[in-house]
Amino acid sequence: MKKFSIIFMAALVMLGCEKTTELYKSVNVTLTNACVESNAAGDLAYDFCAEQMVGFKTNAGDRSAAKAVLDGPGQMSLTAKVSAEATKAWFYTRGAVGAVQTFSVPASVEYKSQAESLAAMVYCSTAADVTTAESIEVKLNAVTSAVVVNILDSKGDLAGRKINSVVLECADAAIAGEVSLNFEKAGISAISKESKKLTITSSSLLVGTEADPAEVSAVVIPASFKGTITVNGYNFTSVTTIDTPIAFQAGYIRTINVDLAKANVQLSGVKMRVGVIGDSISSYQDMIPTGYSYYYPKSDCDVNTWQKTYWGLLITKYWDAELDKNVSWSGGCVAPNVAGKAAGSDFVARAKVFVNPDVVLIHGGTNDCIASNGVNLGQFDYESTYGGLNKNNNFRESYIAVIKYIKANWPAAKIIIILGDHVTGEFATSVVEIANHFELPLVDFREDGKQMTKYSGSHPDANGMEFMAEKIYNETLGKI
Repeated sequence: MKKFSIIFMAALVMLGCEKTTELYKSVNVTLTNACVESNAAGDLAYDFCAEQMVGFKTNAGDRSAAKAVLDGPGQMSLTAKVSAEATKAWFYTRGAVGAVQTFSVPASVEYKSQAESLAAMVYCSTAADVTTAESIEVKLNAVTSAVVVNILDSKGDLAGRKINSVVLECADAAIAGEVSLNFEKAGISAISKESKKLTITSSSLLVGTEADPAEVSAVVIPASFKGTITVNGYNFTSVTTIDTPIAFQAGYIRTINVDLAKANVQLSGVKMRVGVIGDSISSYQDMIPTGYSYYYPKSDCDVNTWQKTYWGLLITKYWDAELDKNVSWSGGCVAPNVAGKAAGSDFVARAKVFVNPDVVLIHGGTNDCIASNGVNLGQFDYESTYGGLNKNNNFRESYIAVIKYIKANWPAAKIIIILGDHVTGEFATSVVEIANHFELPLVDFREDGKQMTKYSGSHPDANGMEFMAEKIYNETLGKI
């Protein structure tokens, strides 16, 4: 019995020494784009190459994915572990281990950035030979297309208004749906849940200008697009009809310019939106953002509703408008980083809270010219950007920065400069110089101290507010 055991164990050892058959092999794969730099229409090819998971399958039943590494523009590489008996492999982007080769081209998408939108592009290859080579080069063919819609108003009437959604509706072909890959043809084998409509929503885009259009983008199914592009925005809807077919070609980015000045625009109950930025005279509790300091209302002051403020009277009585945002801060200065003042209480920081104003009232400077606040006048710097100006803690540069910020973000907004009766000396003359430089209407109250009755100190009562509103209205007729 012992002798048999020894012979059996020796046989097992001898078998273990024999060379075992490899079950898998590794193949180094370099991936490039089969699309040329641009097509006949001048559309640019999308460069899908980035660090991402690339899926693959083989004729031996492998179905897996590997992390690709970016080698440079238009090229990435990975190592695929495939069965030893595999002779052919197919590769596709947006891969995941065990995933089926079906992708959703959404009929509705939230736009964040072009890079994020177009990252959903799909590419796949025809069969690649993995029989003997340790390294292979594979070209990926585009399956989906992309569209970029530039939205502008060449006349400027709607520039700066908020865009809620952009809807592309194709008359004949599907531009969204579930796409299944055909690896033999490196294209689409089938489309299910077809949709001729694509809706792109946005949370922060504003109608642009010719120099700086707004941009939305999305992935689409290749098609000949003929139909409508509808822009839904704040109190307006525009429809642009595309009669001449536009080719959405796989792998290329087609750009379409939509000029609202040339579109069919419907306005819906549009009221002028008024933004207010100032200090205590312009503040009112619950009408300014939470955490902002306010002066009004006072228990013994007859300015006891926001409609009795100068800006409330303008909105409700004189203009029949509506409030965009009041970003006033009691005690706030135009200049930033003033000792003893709360962070974010300066005018440039607060201007960023506006949503989509048609008119902006700027009423500030009283607190800047108070000597104890230590605000320097600074220079009349009209060349720097608002970002560069806002780094200085000076009055002139900061006032200019506020105007430049508003103009950059809401180019169609009308700006009214209000010079209070307590802004004095070179601070007052600086406001006049800045308003004149930008050719902005200026309403000057320096000589109206006696007519503008007060509740306390520099703060108007209800009659004083009425005086202010009427003067602002009369002196800006035809300017807004």
